[in-house]
Amino acid sequence: MTEQLDQQKKSADLFLQQAVALQQAGQIAQAEQLYRQILTMYPNHVDVHYNLGIIAIQTGHVEPGLVHFKVPFEAFPNHAPFVLGYAEALMRNAYFLDAMKVIKSARQRGLDSDEMKAAQRAIDEAISRSISNPNPPREEWDVLLNLYTEQKWHELETKSLKMGEKFARSGEVWKMLAIAQDGLGKPSLATKRKAALLAPADVELQVNLANALNRQSLTADAEEILRAALRNNPGNALAHFNLGLHLNNQNSVIEATVYLRKALEINPKLIHAHCALGMMLFKAGQVSEATEVLRAAIAVASHSSDELCMLGQTLGDLNLLQDAAVQLNRALEINPENTLAIFILGNVLRVLNLRGDALKCYLRAIELEPRYAMAHNNLGTLLQEDKEFDNALVCYQRAISLAPDFFNAVMNLGVLHLERERFHEAADCFHRCVQLQPNFAPCYSQLGAALLGLGQANDAVGYFQQAVSLAPDFADAYRKLSAAYAQLGNEVEAQEALAKALAIEPVEPPQ
Repeated sequence: MTEQLDQQKKSADLFLQQAVALQQAGQIAQAEQLYRQILTMYPNHVDVHYNLGIIAIQTGHVEPGLVHFKVPFEAFPNHAPFVLGYAEALMRNAYFLDAMKVIKSARQRGLDSDEMKAAQRAIDEAISRSISNPNPPREEWDVLLNLYTEQKWHELETKSLKMGEKFARSGEVWKMLAIAQDGLGKPSLATKRKAALLAPADVELQVNLANALNRQSLTADAEEILRAALRNNPGNALAHFNLGLHLNNQNSVIEATVYLRKALEINPKLIHAHCALGMMLFKAGQVSEATEVLRAAIAVASHSSDELCMLGQTLGDLNLLQDAAVQLNRALEINPENTLAIFILGNVLRVLNLRGDALKCYLRAIELEPRYAMAHNNLGTLLQEDKEFDNALVCYQRAISLAPDFFNAVMNLGVLHLERERFHEAADCFHRCVQLQPNFAPCYSQLGAALLGLGQANDAVGYFQQAVSLAPDFADAYRKLSAAYAQLGNEVEAQEALAKALAIEPVEPPQ
């Protein structure tokens, strides 16, 4: 064991030497890769974190720079380079008071060099600028808006970072930086926190931050942000609405309905709140009250095509199909090219068995948006139900080509292949389904059926067993398991599996 640790240390030391040389030579990406390899062995290696912090600052990635400089500073708070690096990272992230505290404490401990004094002056100047110039002038702000409109995320990030140095207390600038980071797929939580802190009255900012926290399972933090937003905006319907949504997601349904009702009291035309409250009440079994809420929504629905589309979708989800069709048609009267409304109307008409009209809706949605994977998939389902198997196959394949991880389309294609006894193709589809949703029992049952069709009964048994372990009341999987055992000649196991299927779903005797 000791020899293994010694060898690991030698490898880390060698990587560090190579990484430093690469960094000094300007080969930043290669250096960063080696540094991160060292961190897999030594997660708190101070020199590696310090050098990664320098790279982050050099490349304009201020948020990870703060994370990396913090590690060596906390380990060695009296080492001047670590103090200065951490203070600079704090300042670049607009934590000016924290940066000032770090420098002042270091100077009081005897680290009173010219560099420390210069750092304190720089922080003083940054604080003065942020107080006197909280927001950029109109002409500078318009530059950011244009980059945002054109979705030029790299330029928007660079410009926002630069503007943030001058207007560090502008929540709008940090908000724009967060948008750019989201567009680039970069971490943005710290930026959103900063933006929300600087603009507590901006409900949209607070909601964006709460959503980001929820995505990282920081639900308690998200709830506190939303409650703070409501305290700062007690008369804002959206603040009540978003807290209500959050509480519903946390299964605090009774309290959630209180906030949604308050949102509607403030703004009776807030269709989002009507839809959310109606759905919530419906799921709670209060069907008549849910219907009443949605009837009220119909009465106040605005002339917004998107709002009417949402109302139509909610009515459809609650199986109020005729009402749903009326609202969706209203949405299309306002905007005949509302692709989502056309698609949802197709779904409603299909359930109403108006299949020809549903077909026209799906085709129209695809005409307007040829890359609409869900429309291709649902068109395929409609065609498959009408026994147009070849056309359905083309639709599913098109949907998957547009969205390779589209589970429903892959599953539907597998079922189509299975029904047509194309067992190899079906097995390929269901293998992919298992990868996409490993806890969904029907994936395993269908995969077992495809393998059984290929004569691979042993493998099929394993997948059927996996299906019933995930869903113990899955009668069809037990029936298929029985067939697989029978194919292997295991009559006792076949009878036991069939008995379990019949216990779950007894077969009615013929009349």
